[in-house]
Amino acid sequence: MIELINDIKNVSVMERLKHLFLLLRVSHWSKAVFVMLGFCYTPTPGYFIPALLAALAFCLISSAIYIYNDIEDRTEDRLHPHKRHRPIASGSVSVAEAIFMLFLLLLTGLTLGWLISKKLAIILCIYLVINVAYNHLFKLIPIVDVLCIAAGFMLRVLAGTLGIGLPISIWLIVTATLLSLFIALNKRRMEMQLGLKHATRKVLKNYNPLMLHWLILVIGVSSFLTYVFYIIYARDESFYFMLTVPFAAIALWRFAWLATQDIENDDPVIVFLSDRLSRINLWCFVVLTFMALAQ
Repeated sequence: MIELINDIKNVSVMERLKHLFLLLRVSHWSKAVFVMLGFCYTPTPGYFIPALLAALAFCLISSAIYIYNDIEDRTEDRLHPHKRHRPIASGSVSVAEAIFMLFLLLLTGLTLGWLISKKLAIILCIYLVINVAYNHLFKLIPIVDVLCIAAGFMLRVLAGTLGIGLPISIWLIVTATLLSLFIALNKRRMEMQLGLKHATRKVLKNYNPLMLHWLILVIGVSSFLTYVFYIIYARDESFYFMLTVPFAAIALWRFAWLATQDIENDDPVIVFLSDRLSRINLWCFVVLTFMALAQ
């Protein structure tokens, strides 16, 4: 009888830890690859560990932001077809527990960022301010809401460059900026397909599907062209870098195509990484990129 009670307690504890872990949304940590872009394209000795730690700091802070948003949006999330299953919205994690996790992540992430560099800590604070402002105001303003999402990706790039004292090509910054906008606009299109403008994403009422289509097309093409210019001017038409061009084009096309499919998700990055063809194409791109950098 005692053993049975202990087993029930253990299951309860494991379930609790599972829900707290889900609260972090670790799958979204894949976006930290933007933090590593600076080092990947400028593999300077001695910067790998700082870049990796900067990525970890950003992951912790982004998880804190997700928890904050989940606390603030828990009422709306209960109306969302998928977000209603999140720990706070479903009631599997209490608001008090979520607040404790929030402050623990903030303290750890900001301390780690400060230990790496003051600039990184400032970038992390800017990310926090933008996201809090987004949750309370900017998410209701069309275009500005997309710029806030894109800013999150750009700040990741800056965290892995300026934040650790690593130089970066202006062409790569422009490419990353356009790619960030491309991702943000595709996210809005996916939300429209899920019909969220009547419930949890009212700003979508101000977006026209045709306008979104053309914005995605123009910005997608622009990000591809700036990447080509980066190869030509910053990489002196490196042979292996030139080989990455078709894979970059396929990735952009596949990303945009997946965002138009009848899927039950509103995060284009997660959908893209879950697609087998996209993963194969991405691996080819990454391998060729490292071969180019190893020259």
